[in-house]
Amino acid sequence: MSYMACLLFALLLFSGQAMSMTPELYGAVADDGIDDTAALQAAIDNHDDVFLSGSYQISSKIRLRSNLHLYSNGVGGLHLTSSGGFDNRSSDIEFADNAIALSGENIENVRLRNFVVTKDFLDGSNVSAVRIRGGQNIVINGLDISGFSNGLVIAIDSVQWASIESNWVHGSFTSSEIQHTAIAIDSSRLIRNGEIINSSAVMVQNNFVFGLQVSQTLRNRHRVETDGINIAGPEAHDIWLVNNAIARVGEGIDSFGQRVSVRRNVLFDNYIFGIKLVHGASHNVVKDNDVVRAAKAGIVLAGSTSVDRDTASNAVTQNSIRAVGQNSEINWRPQVTAGISLESNGGTRGNVVGNLISENLIANNAQTDFGVHCDVPYSNQISNIDIQDQPIREGVLSCP
Repeated sequence: MSYMACLLFALLLFSGQAMSMTPELYGAVADDGIDDTAALQAAIDNHDDVFLSGSYQISSKIRLRSNLHLYSNGVGGLHLTSSGGFDNRSSDIEFADNAIALSGENIENVRLRNFVVTKDFLDGSNVSAVRIRGGQNIVINGLDISGFSNGLVIAIDSVQWASIESNWVHGSFTSSEIQHTAIAIDSSRLIRNGEIINSSAVMVQNNFVFGLQVSQTLRNRHRVETDGINIAGPEAHDIWLVNNAIARVGEGIDSFGQRVSVRRNVLFDNYIFGIKLVHGASHNVVKDNDVVRAAKAGIVLAGSTSVDRDTASNAVTQNSIRAVGQNSEINWRPQVTAGISLESNGGTRGNVVGNLISENLIANNAQTDFGVHCDVPYSNQISNIDIQDQPIREGVLSCP
């Protein structure tokens, strides 16, 4: 290290880390294609503000810490290598060093902003770009993420007060049947002193998720279970999903949560549903969303075989649902297509009951069978459905 670099380093330490630092201080060279894992980790361990001036190659997990600001000008970022690095093929070891690029455990006051995360594409590799498990005051903003083939791309578990905003997740393909999700909340919650810790007060807004695709073989078998946003914890609560655009995934928004506000999202060309409330999701508001060309149903409420709670007290109002069934990338025809569907889902432990379905616009395209379709025997309040271009069979079927 030169004399000037040493002097700068000493001044930064003396000043309490007031200035941003780049990994170059620890030997990294951006954009040279040589592994920078150790240098980046050292910069993060020793500085609160770390600036990514270019692309840094990493081959194993980077551990985040509290009070960290990791950022770039939108051009710099991380490149994950698969050769001897991020090549995890098992969903059973999702927290291993080769399974997460940026990992945080019980951290707070962390900001990840405006950088690129790319991965050497390896079909079937189960790798996350960012995973934070336990903590509070977390901001994930402006990340451009591509090249991931399986797993949970951005995941938070047991986190309070978080913002996931203006991220772009794209360029994804898998031929395996492992769940692939762009943004996941509470898929693996922490347990402390016998108590499950649930995420709460999380804002997910202005994200763009495009093309979490699967192979034609899986499509032919109706296996297109990728999610744009998945709230997987049935007790996750007070979550806002607002102004997100999600296209060409299996299910746009899939939520098990409580008091979730799903508003003003645009969901188009999705391979099964636009929005799904399932496994005891309750007291949610689904309002002012635009769902276009979902393959099976625009919005679905479903029961549960796994959670002892009804999918209940949800309000689904003032949504626009158009052209269900008209998805040219699907070469199979669902048994029933509907603008809104209420399904038992084999609900031996949780039913669909006591929900409000009102003031939704449903426009047919000659492939939508029903405006609202029910296969549940329980009471749900359904009214003021504006069905344009009468569906093939009838507007509302068997909804008590």
